[in-house]
Amino acid sequence: MTWKILITGATGCLGHEIMRRLHHREVEFVAACRQERTFPDDIKLLTIDYAEPASLEQAFRDVDVLFLLIPFSESMVSHAANAIGAARRAGVQLIVRSSIVGADANSPYLFLRSEGEINDLLLSSGVPSVLVQGQSFMQNFERHYGSALEHGALFLPEGEGRTAFLDAGDMACVIAEILVNPFTHLGKVYSITGRRALSNAEALAILSLHARKRISYVPITVEAARKAMMKNHASDWWIDFMMSRHQAVREGATAEVTKTFKDLMKREPRTFEDFSEEIGMSYAPKSSAADLNLR
Repeated sequence: MTWKILITGATGCLGHEIMRRLHHREVEFVAACRQERTFPDDIKLLTIDYAEPASLEQAFRDVDVLFLLIPFSESMVSHAANAIGAARRAGVQLIVRSSIVGADANSPYLFLRSEGEINDLLLSSGVPSVLVQGQSFMQNFERHYGSALEHGALFLPEGEGRTAFLDAGDMACVIAEILVNPFTHLGKVYSITGRRALSNAEALAILSLHARKRISYVPITVEAARKAMMKNHASDWWIDFMMSRHQAVREGATAEVTKTFKDLMKREPRTFEDFSEEIGMSYAPKSSAADLNLR
């Protein structure tokens, strides 16, 4: 049986990877995002507004399986409530939600507490669901810290904490498989991580090797990090949200390694070395990149 699938967060790192895999498997779906974007002609695009329940209900009408990704914002819990309520009223049969490993409404960390509150809303909604909880993506080094990698130093208030960094493509593989065979995963909660936990210093040592230059991790204080974000005009909520993520890393809350990916996909998750080999030369000194091209 063919299910009508709608992918929210279609333009983000994870949404893009999910769509790429579904498209490769010739699975039909509708992409949804908050702003107009250009997609291939054979992909239908909807624009949605999480603050408008009526428009969400209209977008979700006739959808069987909804992949729900709620963007980080101060309104993320209310936006999730709008989306889940709209899906229930529209008759969505299953919601597959992307969350974070360790999400808990009682967490001391704001980012995990917010995610946990959303998960609780979903589980109490009456709409059948699957939760796929991932760890911090390897791609964040490039997407969020690209400038730091170019300049050779990354300043973060994470001490020597470790994270089981996950490739976004691996997370997408799991979600795509669930979307293709949705009701075999009904009610499951999957926690997906990379195969080992690395400190920032270890991760950047690996990136340095592939970039052919030294990229250093510089631990800084929370106060210094806050001042830097304030200088960049970040909101108080966003500063607190990000500081809670850094605190979780410092205190070991992101170091858990699970075997869930291997159990589901029958292979090991991608290594940080593989990721670094792919992007490393983008941050190499120009002379090194030129030398490589001449060989």
